[in-house]
Amino acid sequence: FDKSQGPARHVDDQQQSQNNLARVAARFRNEEFDLVGVGRSLLNDPAWFQKACVGAPFAPFDPANLRRLT
Repeated sequence: FDKSQGPARHVDDQQQSQNNLARVAARFRNEEFDLVGVGRSLLNDPAWFQKACVGAPFAPFDPANLRRLT
């Protein structure tokens, strides 16, 4: 799968993934926005929600996973 093509072509393979869930949650509590989208996270790791609830590490993002439902 050529990551420079297709729906995830904007993803930089050299960029390190970051778990910024705590920062997003804080900004949400501060009412900076009304909605948080986690669609790609769930496509990448169906157990994402359960992991988020218990503070478990998330699976690294793989753009190839976006092709499963497209």
